[in-house]
Formats: sequence, C-alpha cells, structure tokens
Amino acid sequence: MLLGSHSVPLDRKGRLQVPGAWWPELAPGWVLGKGIDRCLWLQPRTGWEAWAAILSGALQLERRGARDLARHLHAAASVGRLDPEGGLLVPETLLSYARIADEAVLVGIGDRIEIWEPLLWQELDAQIAREAEAIAERLPWPRPSQITRIAEG
Repeated sequence: MLLGSHSVPLDRKGRLQVPGAWWPELAPGWVLGKGIDRCLWLQPRTGWEAWAAILSGALQLERRGARDLARHLHAAASVGRLDPEGGLLVPETLLSYARIADEAVLVGIGDRIEIWEPLLWQELDAQIAREAEAIAERLPWPRPSQITRIAEG
C-alpha cells in the first residue's frame, strides 16, 4: 500500500527519487500520467491496467466528456521501471502540466502516488484539512457488515 508524503528534489533532467518503501510495488513496472487536479498519477502498471479497464467500462464513450477524460488521462501517460537507485525520469510535458520545477511532493493515496508542485499541494492539503469533517459527512460510508464482507474476501 502506498502511504505517506515525501518532498523530493528533481535533478536537471527531471529525475526524482522514489522513497524506498514504495519500490516493491513499483519495481515490476509503473505508469505515470496526468491526474485530474493538476497533479501527476504514478501507479503500479497492474493497478493502472485494472483501473483503466474499470474506467473504460464505466465511461459512456458516446459522451464527449467521457472521451475527453479518457484522452486526458491516457494521452501523455508513459510506462517504465525504476532505475537501480529508485529513480524515475518525469517527461517534460508532465512536469509542465503539473507546474513542477525543481521539487515535488509525492503523496501515497493507497493504490497510487500523486506527484504535486509543493505550493499547490500545501494549499490543497490545508483546504482539505479545513473541510475534512464536512467532506466526511457527505460521503456514503459502508455499514460495518459491508466492511466485514470486503475484508473476508
């Protein structure tokens, strides 16, 4: 599971260092692409493939918005593997999209990592902290019996 947040520098080529705790999940291969909130999404390749299959099944591709979202998420995506030191080269087009220059914040979101420009992340994180209670009240929480069934598989 990908958890926590880490500030990391980028070198002149746009390479960043992935924290060692996350290497095992990303070692078999990863997909890096545009996220929705002006961040980048980094996922294990198998997770991306499963997510993409669910997304294409859920989207009504006869609707322009669905096609545009699929284009946004897939067109600039790249696949790769971590280098032996856990490095990851981020393409310039993705750095530009996320407004990342010489530092990034990597945020573990369970099944993926979001890569943020530090000030954008700081602003969003503060906003979420202010609104967390109201957000939680609006969400449909599962009943305990549903959680037990999920845990039992």
